[in-house]
Amino acid sequence: MGRSATGVRGIRLREHDYVVGSDILKPDSEVFVISEKGYGKRTAAKEYPIKGRGGKGIKTANITAKNGPLAGVTTVDGTEDILVMTDSGVMIRFNIQSVSQTGRATLGVRLIRVDDDAKVATMAKVEPESDDPDDGSKPDQPTSPTDGSAAPTSQQPADGSYAGDADQQVSQLLDRAEADQPEQHDTGDQPE
Repeated sequence: MGRSATGVRGIRLREHDYVVGSDILKPDSEVFVISEKGYGKRTAAKEYPIKGRGGKGIKTANITAKNGPLAGVTTVDGTEDILVMTDSGVMIRFNIQSVSQTGRATLGVRLIRVDDDAKVATMAKVEPESDDPDDGSKPDQPTSPTDGSAAPTSQQPADGSYAGDADQQVSQLLDRAEADQPEQHDTGDQPE
């Protein structure tokens, strides 16, 4: 189809539903989902049977008041780090292996604590931090969580800047987002 074509229906949405993401699912990959209140999980690809296009789909998470609606979905192979950012500007990075693998219709584990007035805004997959001492970086030691949540592999410094390999990738994402904003054109109504 051409650029201006409407396209075909991928999924038939129920009332109040909306699409939060899409990705290519390979047989040996896993589906990673995260909710607005910071809960997430991994689920094996084999738990998602192939259905015809345009159907209503199958349940992928148990949505409750505790975890909130889904905020994002992606596929992972088990080696990635995940960056999660809230709408209040808080960011966390953790290795995907620290997230429990569970069935489709489950709640998940807490990945990031969000304030009452905040929610997860976006997430991104990044290359894992290197354990090679010759690369000049020192990977942070993961902490041992006591509440079943994921252990982050790096933290946001107190000065608000984000240290780590993901800094450049985050900057590129922000640059692309700004480039997608509609341009402000001078209408010529104001005198020069």
